[in-house]
Amino acid sequence: MLNLEVLQKSFLDVSFPVLFRDFDSKLIKDDTNTPPKVYLPYVGGRYEEHRVLFYSTAQNLAGPKEKLLVNAYGKYPEQAMNRLEYKWRGDKPEKSGKDIYEFCEVGPVAGGVIPALASVFLKAKYNICIGDADQAMSYLSFGNFYKLSLFKMSPDQVRADLNPRDMGEADRQKYTKLMFDNYIKMELDVLKPKTVICFKGQCCDELKKALIEKKIAPFELLEINDTAWILRGARCLRKGGSWYQEEIPDDFKELLSTLTEKSRFRHGYLGREDAIRVYLNHYYHQFLHTNAMP
Repeated sequence: MLNLEVLQKSFLDVSFPVLFRDFDSKLIKDDTNTPPKVYLPYVGGRYEEHRVLFYSTAQNLAGPKEKLLVNAYGKYPEQAMNRLEYKWRGDKPEKSGKDIYEFCEVGPVAGGVIPALASVFLKAKYNICIGDADQAMSYLSFGNFYKLSLFKMSPDQVRADLNPRDMGEADRQKYTKLMFDNYIKMELDVLKPKTVICFKGQCCDELKKALIEKKIAPFELLEINDTAWILRGARCLRKGGSWYQEEIPDDFKELLSTLTEKSRFRHGYLGREDAIRVYLNHYYHQFLHTNAMP
């Protein structure tokens, strides 16, 4: 049985101000000049059956609409540390019910693509056919690799989100290593995943390095393209593109049709069902044939 209280204590014991002092001027903070607490992953009720962990990148909190959310995190620190289990609407956080994925503050999850991808993975790896997003999410643990939010000033002096990939090479490597050594490694030690699904880039590179150097227990690492590819209209997803031309297996057609119904998607993903269908079919093929890393 997982003991997230141990993980919470470990996170709280990290000497945060000292370790991240070089990034203090870039940290998102509330009105009391305090950054929100580093937060725990969400763990579905059936996670331990197959131990599948998904990492997104970071929570974007620089915009004016997010200011109220950042202040709410400061006002409710205990809930903020478990923020992925709450709906942050109105003045108070409300415990989420079965519709967890719709309200969490991880965009690819709330948008509906990762719940569908969870179903795709379960079908490809374990021949478990689940058309319901809430049921699929119950097999998953998810969170962000970078557990702090950063900002930069735009040329017209408006605060904007700073994605770690846009940092200078030295800063990005230092920031990523600090995050891995002080939070991600502990998270992996507690969650003991069999499979980690992660967006390609610095996060995956750090996980690969740790696996090769045997800093962490082995697991299957599956790299995927960021779901932002869907939002950007990547060429491979369009008619005639390389992914578009991949055949849909007969035993996957019905599930794929169910997973890409229009009602399932929100935010920027609504109206992009054709691209999502291509994206999910591509990764069904990938999951069928990908072997674990050594």
